[in-house]
Amino acid sequence: FFYIGRYIFQVSRVFDGRYGRFNLVVVNFWAYAGRIIMFQMLVRSNQSDEAKGILFALSMMPLLWGDSFGEIIGSFFGKWTFQVRGLGDVNTKTVEGTFAVFASSFVAQIFVDYYMFELSTGSGFFLSHPVLVFFYTCVIAAFVESAAPRSTDNFFLQTLSLVVLMASVR
Repeated sequence: FFYIGRYIFQVSRVFDGRYGRFNLVVVNFWAYAGRIIMFQMLVRSNQSDEAKGILFALSMMPLLWGDSFGEIIGSFFGKWTFQVRGLGDVNTKTVEGTFAVFASSFVAQIFVDYYMFELSTGSGFFLSHPVLVFFYTCVIAAFVESAAPRSTDNFFLQTLSLVVLMASVR
């Protein structure tokens, strides 16, 4: 497992060129900073512990699935590129990667809802139907991912998804 981890670490962020390892540190910093802020937002909210768990799980889907599939699809299948600010030699993102962020986040939130929380059965948890809430949350996540400076998207994906979901709760 040591060699597998070492290999993954060395090839991660391969498109960042000579700043690849530094960029990996920056990415992880922003991801953990986002989680600290998210926990503070949840602790200070007046939601039940169960609601806080639901909101946290749903808000992590754009980061876990969206960012992962956005990177894979954009890197290997992306044709239409656009420039972004950030660290690294290659500061571009792709339209295909951005769409992958939306699609995979949306499917993941529906899957988590259906198999774990069953919010779409009429529980009245959200102000609107959960699928509609997931749709506009994922649209915002895809926009944020494409507009955020490279290496900071992990921070914005999770925190803004949580803000949107918390604003959508009854």
